[in-house]
Amino acid sequence: MNQWRSHLRRKKRERNVTQPLFILLLCLLIVGIFLFQIPQKTANSLDPNMVLTFYIPRGTPFSQISDSLEAKGFIETPSFFYLSARLKGKTTKLKAGTYKIPGGLTYGRLVDLLSAAKLLQIRVTIPEGLEFEEIADSLSKHFHFSREDFLAYKDSTDLFDFPLPVSSLEGYLFPETYYFYENATPPDIISRMIQQFFVVVNDSLQQEITKNGHTVHEIVTLASIIQGEAMIHEEMPVIASVYYNRLQRGMKLQADPTIQYLVPGPKIRLQTQHLEIDSPYNTYRYPGLPPGPINNPGKDAILAAIYPDTTEYLYFVAQGNGSHVFSRTHQEHLKAKQAFQQVRWNVYRQQQREKAALNDSPS
Repeated sequence: MNQWRSHLRRKKRERNVTQPLFILLLCLLIVGIFLFQIPQKTANSLDPNMVLTFYIPRGTPFSQISDSLEAKGFIETPSFFYLSARLKGKTTKLKAGTYKIPGGLTYGRLVDLLSAAKLLQIRVTIPEGLEFEEIADSLSKHFHFSREDFLAYKDSTDLFDFPLPVSSLEGYLFPETYYFYENATPPDIISRMIQQFFVVVNDSLQQEITKNGHTVHEIVTLASIIQGEAMIHEEMPVIASVYYNRLQRGMKLQADPTIQYLVPGPKIRLQTQHLEIDSPYNTYRYPGLPPGPINNPGKDAILAAIYPDTTEYLYFVAQGNGSHVFSRTHQEHLKAKQAFQQVRWNVYRQQQREKAALNDSPS
């Protein structure tokens, strides 16, 4: 009898243990089916062929990702999304990046997608001669930061351990074609562009600059002016010679690009009042080089500033086709300017004749 009672008590204890365990396993099974098998009602779940974009910035915590998914309609219940990620051990493994999310995903498949990102690389070409602000405008169209976010680093030379004694990074963002990851930040991009600058202006070139009695900052400043003037690369060493000749004679550079740098907005046709702007960058008012670069010059302009041609030219004037006429004397320069003004006037008259002919034609 005692043995029978003992057997009954043992069976009862086993039932007390197995029943809750069975219930727990059943609950987990139901939750698993719900989380991993049943598609959720998301913003695009009604159309499995519809794909929506979702972006996770670098360093975003799980809770913020979950809230953003809910706000954009990708999930209905953040707690279920968390449970799904927890069961998969991926609450800390969601990756930054841009995702293309198709319709009809379960919570489990969504977790898998967001934890297996392959970051896209974005190809960006920075043309020669852009100002820092123009580079900011261009990059903000490709990446997840604003123009202002990028501009905030213009004077942050200490942040990048910049090796030259300068107060601004203008001039040192080297123009090139780059590949950046889609989640690149302004410091990531600026660091890469500065690095490329010193790949081009390497130790050998820096020694050459020093040997010629200049500093790197002076060369980059002059190169930026050359870059602003020249449309034909072959003319750059000649333009450089003009500026060196004027500097040696104590003449003002009178470089239009330095005035353009002072005028906000896109490039305009300069007027007399622009030449009167009181700024150390105004090379019509102040002799010598301006305090720093006025854009970010390319390799050809930098090399022209290091290795100018040897000429006696002191002046040059544009011909309207990208090239220039170079002169040794002021009298020669005035004749070249008059010739250009005549060309401009002829073009203007031709445009007026064409406009009049268009207005006179029958409708």
